[in-house]
Amino acid sequence: MSPSPLVSSNIKVKRWDLSLASMWNTVVWLMLLNFFIKIVTATAQNFLKEQQEKELITLSNNSSELNPSAFKSI
Repeated sequence: MSPSPLVSSNIKVKRWDLSLASMWNTVVWLMLLNFFIKIVTATAQNFLKEQQEKELITLSNNSSELNPSAFKSI
C-alpha cells in the first residue's frame, strides 16, 4: 500500500479586519454598557437604601413602644 498523494489546499485564512472604526465602535459600546450598568446599580442601591430606612423606622417605633423612657429627651 502506498500512501495517498497529498492534496494541496487553497484555503485562505481569513484575517481579522481591525480598522480604526471597529476599534472605536468597540470602545463606544463598552462605554454605553458601563453607563447602563451604573444606572442599574444606582437604582438598586436607592431601592435598598429606602427599604433599609423603612426597616429602621419600623424597628425604632417598635423599640420605643417597648421602652418609651429610652427615647425621652433630658
